Amino acid sequence: MVMGKHQEDHGCELASEHLGHESRCTECPFGKCVIDKKGVGILTARRALRDVDMRKMSDMGYFMREIAASFGVHERTVQRALTRSRSHDKEKVLEAAKGV
Repeated sequence: MVMGKHQEDHGCELASEHLGHESRCTECPFGKCVIDKKGVGILTARRALRDVDMRKMSDMGYFMREIAASFGVHERTVQRALTRSRSHDKEKVLEAAKGV
């Protein structure tokens, strides 16, 4: 409630994508708001999660061009994502977003 007015809670896009439905801040899977966290904005967190998904496809045997087509990006983007994803997995990304 701000200055006597109730604000509607719409959550954020990243939490909604992670949960698979429209989220609310009160049911956020992240301990700290990724929008408010310095150095890890919503775009950075989304990219890190995408990198992990690209790594999983690569591990399953998909070719780089197939991964690129699946995500709508260039093959070079997939190469960079695979390099970055070596240093983190989805659990580490979520822990970082939680601020733990």
